[in-house]
Amino acid sequence: KKFFYASFGVIFALLACIGLVTVIAKSISYFNSYTSGETKKEGFESILYPVVIMDIESFNSPTELPSEQILTAAIWSMILADDVTLQYEKTFDVVKIPAADVESYAVKLFGDKLPELTHTTVGPAESRFYYNEETKSYNVPIAPVTYTYAPKIKEATKNNNEYKVKVDYIDELPSWLPETSSKSVQFTLVEVNGEYQIKAMNIISQSKNSL
Repeated sequence: KKFFYASFGVIFALLACIGLVTVIAKSISYFNSYTSGETKKEGFESILYPVVIMDIESFNSPTELPSEQILTAAIWSMILADDVTLQYEKTFDVVKIPAADVESYAVKLFGDKLPELTHTTVGPAESRFYYNEETKSYNVPIAPVTYTYAPKIKEATKNNNEYKVKVDYIDELPSWLPETSSKSVQFTLVEVNGEYQIKAMNIISQSKNSL
């Protein structure tokens, strides 16, 4: 009986050790995932969507970007954010957004080191954001139609408060067609007071059709 109980004791001890090792391994894996930025992928996607949808130019600092691209990205950011446009005056399917609020969103998206912003009508022909000089505001469709790209986060790594995020630009095609990527880029994001600002974007690879 002593041998029998001793054997069971050894078995339970081994199982307990295995369980402990498994828990520790999973904890380490989760910690590494969190610190590497992997757990933040979904949040990064919402931040990057405005600049991906408008196919912003590559840049090493927001100061390099044209005013028009910064303003367009800021307006897209407001459109895509939940309930942001509901606070403004609405006429049919268009809202009037003050230029000062667009500038605030530009700072939220890229930080305060921006080039001088010149307010004017921005955006491509199919989704123009018309600027009214008299009211100092933009007339923005509530649900503008555009077919460009959607971001797909491939990898996110963290170094202190900086994140390197690799993103595929997925072509917005009908659902029955296979998923295709026009380019792969790397964004640099910096965490400031719990929020993330876009500091750089560089192209890693690009398909011939998108050149």
